[in-house]
Amino acid sequence: MSSSDDRRRAYEGIPSDEGTRAYERTPAAAAVCLARVVAAFVLFIANFSELPTSRLGRPPSDREILVYDDLPIVVAGYVIGLGAIAITRFIFPRSSIKVVLYVVSACAGLVALPLLWLSAALGGTNTRDLGAIAMLFAVPLAIATWAVISWCRAKREAR
Repeated sequence: MSSSDDRRRAYEGIPSDEGTRAYERTPAAAAVCLARVVAAFVLFIANFSELPTSRLGRPPSDREILVYDDLPIVVAGYVIGLGAIAITRFIFPRSSIKVVLYVVSACAGLVALPLLWLSAALGGTNTRDLGAIAMLFAVPLAIATWAVISWCRAKREAR
């Protein structure tokens, strides 16, 4: 239920036992969101296993890597994040989006850190490595976008 329904119930004197249980399903929502993100990444990586610049027949430039390899990966990460939070909010509408955002961001950081260390150990930075890390952090960016939009929408409804 939205906050306008809660205000209507309070105004009309209708008791709401859901108010005390508003965030009780947040851990489950965070787990579902993370599971959807991981599943979507696995499906995406399985289908995008050959990078487009590998078919050029010559070493690609950094610009070509950014445009043809990294940009689709980052956009896919953003779309995966939006899809995961949309489905999560549909299943758990009263869960705290901040907690979900914090959990997903922490997991993205925990995955990105070993990727950075591995990249440095193997021989410096590669443009493709930064694209993969940007893809990981595009998911929390999408969830933060959803949070800001829902916060602004709730604020507008309150007027």
